[in-house]
Amino acid sequence: MLSGAIDAGMTGEPVWSQERSKVKPVFWTKDVLPPDMTQTVGIVTDELAKAGPEKIRAIIEGRREGVKYIEAHPAEAADIVAQTYNIDPALTREVFRHFLDIKYWSEGALNYAAMDRMVEGLKIVGKLKEPIDWQKVTDVSFLPQDLQARTH
Repeated sequence: MLSGAIDAGMTGEPVWSQERSKVKPVFWTKDVLPPDMTQTVGIVTDELAKAGPEKIRAIIEGRREGVKYIEAHPAEAADIVAQTYNIDPALTREVFRHFLDIKYWSEGALNYAAMDRMVEGLKIVGKLKEPIDWQKVTDVSFLPQDLQARTH
């Protein structure tokens, strides 16, 4: 868009925060679709689920603690990411503020409606044909009890 090759396009972070002074939003997806969509979930093989359930629980808990840390210390967390990936700390802080505003990160409870929205996108682009029965393919027993209760 900035080169003039197209008149409109989709953008995400960090490009939006970096270029927002040069572009104008035509519409926000959140204004035409429900805002929550799960784009990433953890998956494991049946073998690992049986052989290493405590490893899986530890990974889930570690990620949850990371999300809590970001929420409690967003500027410091952004600075850590900026340093790790050698990117502009001010830009990273802005992206983190934006992500916190839209509740981008989750502690790990499963939101089946949000997962279905990603499935709908996969159907649109021809990557899936049938709906997914999340009750059959997920195992919330690996989640902490409070996250199991918040899964819906």
